[in-house]
Amino acid sequence: MIVDKRTINPEETIDLDGPNGNAFYLIGYIHKVFDFKPELRDKIIEEMKSSDYYKLLQTFEYYVGHYVTLLSSDKKVLKALSYNSMAKFKQFYG
Repeated sequence: MIVDKRTINPEETIDLDGPNGNAFYLIGYIHKVFDFKPELRDKIIEEMKSSDYYKLLQTFEYYVGHYVTLLSSDKKVLKALSYNSMAKFKQFYG
């Protein structure tokens, strides 16, 4: 099947409140996406595993947040990710 790529949204969405919101899925996603660059992939996964779930989400957001939209209704998750987004904004725009 062929589809006009102008009609497809290139951005992917992951619902953290659903079955794809667990740490194993997110680490697997990074493993798949960065398969072409094993050194970077391993660095990202190591950083994701270095602390708690919120740090894992922040790391995920940092590396693939420009492509993947994370969805959640959990206030702790939203706070962790909004803080991370502001930190990235400040780092980039100084």
